[in-house]
Amino acid sequence: MSKKHLLLTLLFVLTACHPQTRERQILYGIEVEPVDLYQYSVSRMEDLPENIWEEETYILLVPGRAEEMFARAQKIRIQDGKIYILDKRVRDHYLLVYNQDGHPLGRVGNKGNGPGEYIHITDFDIAGDGTICLMDVYMGTVVLHRYDPAFQYIDKTELPFQADLFICLPGGRFLFSLSNWNTGVGQGQRILVTDPEFNPQHLHMHYEDIYDDAYWVSGYSLIREGDKISLYRPIEEYVYLLDQTGRPEKIYEVSFGKHTVPIPARKEVEKHLADFSNYSFLRDFVRISDPYIVGKMTDKGIIRLFIADRENRTCYMSESIDDSHYTHLIGYEDGYFISYIESDRYLLDKEDFSYLPEHVQAHLATDSPVLRLQKLK
Repeated sequence: MSKKHLLLTLLFVLTACHPQTRERQILYGIEVEPVDLYQYSVSRMEDLPENIWEEETYILLVPGRAEEMFARAQKIRIQDGKIYILDKRVRDHYLLVYNQDGHPLGRVGNKGNGPGEYIHITDFDIAGDGTICLMDVYMGTVVLHRYDPAFQYIDKTELPFQADLFICLPGGRFLFSLSNWNTGVGQGQRILVTDPEFNPQHLHMHYEDIYDDAYWVSGYSLIREGDKISLYRPIEEYVYLLDQTGRPEKIYEVSFGKHTVPIPARKEVEKHLADFSNYSFLRDFVRISDPYIVGKMTDKGIIRLFIADRENRTCYMSESIDDSHYTHLIGYEDGYFISYIESDRYLLDKEDFSYLPEHVQAHLATDSPVLRLQKLK
């Protein structure tokens, strides 16, 4: 075992108490299932058994015009043979579209104040009929823009509430993850489901008075799990599995033991910022199933990817991730974990990517990026 491996293991394991059974709590009328990650043994991500993957596919992205290329992939959706990539640049966010062969199809809308233009995209989704929906947030106002499958502008609606993320539901409905500082429709609630005209249909899960309304922590997660929806909010320990009406069906409590973010730090984030280097929490995306938990975490100030084997109680963790680059897992999409492999990173250190198939390495060598889709068994 290398010194680096030993140190990583000790940092994670020595903070744990001996395995113990905690009394299960009831939240929103549901018995919460505890997931005590701090009690898991730790291994390197490189030691992860290869046979856990059922399927692995690569999409070689082909360079196009300057306005069709992206700098930082923040979110990816794949639907009806199209790949939608939200490009998170330093100041501007754009939604770019590729076909399933990796060829660019164009950009959805443009930045600005005119028809079909937006100020700041915070989220997007694709409806069942192919309608493209963009959430545009500026100065506390939330606007939903809609475009047809050919990227032509349809309309926009200023929403009567503040929201962080959303998902398109069957029948043209929407599920919104409301902001804890929302002062509009659904104030004080977490989940709002609307009809196609954004009229409220269902409200679920009230916010408790343990959140800092003046501080927004990035890294929310709202992803599809078949006909279910998984919701996670950073620095909180709960992961919610919702049905199509937004009602919680299952709740997991992910604990990092004494490194879990305490209530005072959640209520006054800025006041406790210096303490966050001692806390651990999930971020960006997490997917909990049997027997694996896959996601991203901040581990006492260090950003890591992890895959936890719930049966063997082993957590496979990456080394520190440079969050300014995205040569790693971005998220989860309808059964597949999606990684974005930067060509710049490959050209800097080819040895680190020697595990990739030869045709993938050859594509990266042309200064062109690659998407990798992996499905767990």
